[in-house]
Amino acid sequence: MICEKNLKRIIIEKQIQPYVSKINMVSSMLNNVWPGILVLFVGPWSDKFGRRPILLMTFGASFVGHIITTILVTFSKKLSLNPWLYLLGGLPLTIAGGGCCMITIVFCYISDVSDMESKAKRMFYVEMAMGLGVVLGNVISSYLLRLTNTPTVCVTSAALSFLALAYIMVCIGESLDVAETSLSEKAKHFFDVRLIKELVETCVKSRPNYGRAIVCCTVSILIMTNFAGSGELGILYLFLRTKFNVTLEQFTYFNAIGITIKMVGCLAAFGLFRNLFKISFPAIAMMGLFGCVVESLIRAVAQQFWQMYMAASFGLMSGITGPMLQSIVSLAIPSNEIGKVYSLASSLQTLTPLLSAPLYTLVYNQTLDFYPGLFNFISAGFYAGCFCVMIVIFIFERRVSRRMAENEEAGKSQSDAAKVHNA
Repeated sequence: MICEKNLKRIIIEKQIQPYVSKINMVSSMLNNVWPGILVLFVGPWSDKFGRRPILLMTFGASFVGHIITTILVTFSKKLSLNPWLYLLGGLPLTIAGGGCCMITIVFCYISDVSDMESKAKRMFYVEMAMGLGVVLGNVISSYLLRLTNTPTVCVTSAALSFLALAYIMVCIGESLDVAETSLSEKAKHFFDVRLIKELVETCVKSRPNYGRAIVCCTVSILIMTNFAGSGELGILYLFLRTKFNVTLEQFTYFNAIGITIKMVGCLAAFGLFRNLFKISFPAIAMMGLFGCVVESLIRAVAQQFWQMYMAASFGLMSGITGPMLQSIVSLAIPSNEIGKVYSLASSLQTLTPLLSAPLYTLVYNQTLDFYPGLFNFISAGFYAGCFCVMIVIFIFERRVSRRMAENEEAGKSQSDAAKVHNA
């Protein structure tokens, strides 16, 4: 009897999963099209009018979105709501620019208030804080859902968003020295096409020490890694459910443990390789990308659920790639241009799900019956390509370091010769 019930559940889930994957795909597209366009204006605009207004707008929209989701979930206990209606909860933040605008301005703010030495460290701390938030959110929400109900979880999320918004309003000041202007003046210049022109000119102009090539290569890696990550995001749970019959609670723990492993790996990599051995940012990023390749390959061939945890352990340093790439970009360009480059990178990263979500959904649906983990080979291929591009950046960095060392040695020799001549 139990086996028959499980068989029926598996059959029903296989019929529903393509429908669920389509909702996830549309959600991914909705949450990335408009933010991907808006972020092109947000970075240059914030360079002129400040970072704080964008922070208030995005965190405020996040709070409103959680309120809408809470209302929908509450009504769904008495009414049968169409699953597509739950996409309404993400609309406020999407209209305000989404997570890409929020994170872009956060990194710009850090760049504004940090010197060259502490910039990479603080960006790393932000990545760690976001990872810790995901872990705590996954674990606590699971227990909270078991003890209470879904509306309580949504209300808790809304309360936390409000606390973040209140903190910005009270404690976070403007990081740039901007002139006082009216709200109408700021709004009038928000969609100024000249901002896009300045952005493009900043990103493509020639720079010394392979600066333009390094920026282009770094942005391309950010795009490809985001392509693979966003493509996996919508179907990972479906894959684990189909392949290993995991429950939502098991998936939550898997995510939390995976992120924790990456956080520990990031701390070890940054503390050991960067602070102690002074290994360059490109070299550390290469280690992280190699971990991504190995993790995807193990996921693709895994036959037991514990092997997914083994894959996460092999991807120990994969989380360090993002902070290292952000640091490489910040060191290659002046601080007064950082907002424009970050905006372009965030825009392209945000728009990649328009291609990755349909591709991964198509591959998963087509291979669901005979090899549901095939999409992991696609991710491994993208990460391998990123690793090759990272080698190019590493070569550029070595050449620049060698050239600077030679110039320093030549300058020292000339100084010694001048002292001998004067003597």
